[in-house]
Amino acid sequence: MCTQQWPPSGLTRREREVVLLMGYGISNKEIARRLGLSAGTVKQHVHSILVKTGARSRFELVALAAGSNGV
Repeated sequence: MCTQQWPPSGLTRREREVVLLMGYGISNKEIARRLGLSAGTVKQHVHSILVKTGARSRFELVALAAGSNGV
């Protein structure tokens, strides 16, 4: 598991919104609908977030954020 502090300074405002919605267990398709984005754009945001945080999965990312009171 990655050990980076939450929230990482490199996340954009939109990426933070995506992480917040991921914390509620919402799918990429539903995140896209709520944020007015395409599902492909959300997928790109998720990938970017995983790279920036060093998390290996959505689950690890949400656990990292929740454990740091970030979500």
